[in-house]
This record gives sequence, C-alpha cells and structure tokens, in this order.
Amino acid sequence: MTTVNTLDIPVIYCSQTGNASDAAQELSDSLPTRLSTSITTITSSAMTMDDFLEIALRTPSSPEKTHGAMPPIFCVVCSSYGHGQAPLGGYKFRDLCDYILESSEERISTLWDGCQYAILGLGDSKYTTYFLNPIALDGGLSKAGAVRLGKFGRANVSGKDVIQADVIEEWSKTIISDLSLAVRERESKVSGGGGDENGQEENLRETMAGRTLDICAEIFEDWDEGQIQQKKVATFGMLVGLIPIALACIGVFIFMKTTDEDATAAEL
Repeated sequence: MTTVNTLDIPVIYCSQTGNASDAAQELSDSLPTRLSTSITTITSSAMTMDDFLEIALRTPSSPEKTHGAMPPIFCVVCSSYGHGQAPLGGYKFRDLCDYILESSEERISTLWDGCQYAILGLGDSKYTTYFLNPIALDGGLSKAGAVRLGKFGRANVSGKDVIQADVIEEWSKTIISDLSLAVRERESKVSGGGGDENGQEENLRETMAGRTLDICAEIFEDWDEGQIQQKKVATFGMLVGLIPIALACIGVFIFMKTTDEDATAAEL
C-alpha cells in the first residue's frame, strides 16, 4: 500500500501596493492542484515574510516540540519600497538577510543548507533602486545555503515589451516544472531512505528553525515582545474556543432545572 505524504510549500511575500501579495496568493492557491502527486499531497499558504519568521517558525508541530521547522521548499514573492528597502511585511526578513550578507561567521553558510526556494521579484526600472530588495533577499538566502529553483523572476512594471502582469503569469507557470522536479526528487529521497533518515531530516530542519530564531533574538530588540504577543493571541484563541462549550453547559443546566421545576409542579 502506497503511503501518502504531505508536503507544505509556503509562499512568503512582502508588498507595499498589493501586487506582490496578490501574486503570492494566486501562486499559493495553485500549488496543491498543480504539484500534488499520487504519493505527495501538497499544501500551501501565503503569508508575509515577517509572519513566517515570527509565527510559522515559532509554532511547534506537536506539543513535545519547542518551535517549528524550516520548510524544505518554499517560494518568495517580493518587491522594493523607498530607496530599495523592504515593503510592508518584510522588514525583519530583509534585516535578517542583510545580517547574513554582512556576516563572516561560518555558521551562516549552513543556516538553511539544502532548502530550496523559487523567487519572483516585482519592481519598476525607472527607479535607480530597482530590484534592490529582491536581489538582497536572493543573496541572503543563497549565502545561508538555500538553493534557488528555476529562473529568478523579474516583473518590471515599466517593461517595454511585456506588461508586468504577463511576466508574473508566465513565471508562475514555468516555475511549476522546477517545483515539480524538486518534489519528485524529494519523493525519491524519502522513499529511498528509511524512517530514521527521514526523522533525521526533520530534526535538521527543526535545528535550522531554532538557529534562525536565535539569530532573530540577537538582532531584533523587540523579538521577545513578539513571542509574548503570540502567546497572548494563542491564549485568547483558546478562551474563545471555550465559549461555545460554556454556553452549551449553561443551556443544559437551564434545561434540566426547568424540567425539574415542571416535574415538581406536576406532582403538586
């Protein structure tokens, strides 16, 4: 009997005007249908790059875990803002990539060793800072040991030959073949290795996430505040989830009390 595995391929983005976020969401929506195979079910969600760092990597997959794991394959959709800085949703991720690019520590080269990513950049070539943020992100990912899949997408809003929307659509189509090949190669690796090897890979990706979070704690002064806020949100969510249960209990109590009173009245 064939075992069906689940592989999550997140699409992380940063966007100022909404073009990058729209492209990321459309790509994410298409991946499960276009990449799932008979032995691998693909899941995907679009999230900002900073949410990826502050929420996804912090969230453990099970109660016995302390944090999440780096995804083996992920997609990046990004643009630039101002003087080549990161737009909304990508401030911390850009700072992390800048830290990686400037670092001379040996540990940096294996931070995301073996992870694979596809990247699409959006920009406007009429500005001198055109594509600075996508280039910085690609450089940081590469220096940290991640391997780029396919072509570095460049969607120029001031392109003379084709409009930006067409470039985005074309890249989103062609990158599927590269992602599909990566999925098949991963299937061969997983099926060829035993359970111990697969478990070792999972532990390795958890270690990558842990090291990433440690670096974030070093370079961001408000990092711990984000963790506290995340716990507050989780607690609030748990309390909200308990409300229907409490209301149901109250309803049962009122019903039973009313029934008892009716029975007493009938006896009198």
